[in-house]
Amino acid sequence: MTKKVIFLILFNFALLNIKGQIHNTIELISFNVNQVNNTVVLTWATSFEDSSLFYNIQRSPDNINFYSVDSILAAGNCLTLTNYLYNDSGPFLENGVLYYRLMVTFGNQTSMITPSIHIFYYNSIEENINSISWKIFPNPSKNYVTLEFEQNKYFHCFLIIYDMNGHEVLKINNFQSDQQKIYIDKKGIYNLILMDKINILATKKIIIN
Repeated sequence: MTKKVIFLILFNFALLNIKGQIHNTIELISFNVNQVNNTVVLTWATSFEDSSLFYNIQRSPDNINFYSVDSILAAGNCLTLTNYLYNDSGPFLENGVLYYRLMVTFGNQTSMITPSIHIFYYNSIEENINSISWKIFPNPSKNYVTLEFEQNKYFHCFLIIYDMNGHEVLKINNFQSDQQKIYIDKKGIYNLILMDKINILATKKIIIN
C-alpha cells in the first residue's frame, strides 16, 4: 500500500532564517512524502543551492514540536536540478498524522526551515497480494544488477536509484524488455525506487561491492 502527499513550490522558495538574517539560500521545487509499507519515504528536489552543507530531517506529531530524525549531506553550490531521498523507518505511533520539515544549514552557519508537510501514517501495513513482482540479481554484485519483471505491464514505469546520502545516481525512464541491466561503478549501498507518474510502486536495496 502506498500513500502519497505532494507539496509543490512554484516560486522562489521563501525560508525562515533561524538567526534572522538571509545570506545563503536554496530554491526548493518539490517536497513529497509517501508511505511504502511501514516506511515513510521523503523526496525533495532543488534547482539552486548556495553553500548548503546538510539537510536535517525533522518529524513532529503535532506540527509544533519537531524532533531531529537524521541529517544528510547537501549539494553545496549547485545551479542544476538535485534530487534527494530519505527513508524514515520510525519508530512511529500506532496510527496518526506525521509532520515533516527540512532544516537546511549553510556554510556560514545560518539555517533555514521549510514549511511542513504531513501524511496520515498507518502502522503494520500488509503488502498487497497484487503488488509488483520483480527480481534484482545478483545482489550483492560487483558493478551491475539485472532487474527482471514477471510481467511487461510495468514498461511505462521509471526507476530512480539513490545513494545512501539521498542523492540521485541514475534514472531509467523506459524499460525496453522484461529484463534490464543496471550498471553502477561506485561501491556502496543504493535504494531503487520504482514509480509510475503518480506513486511509488516498490522499493529495493542493492549492494555494489
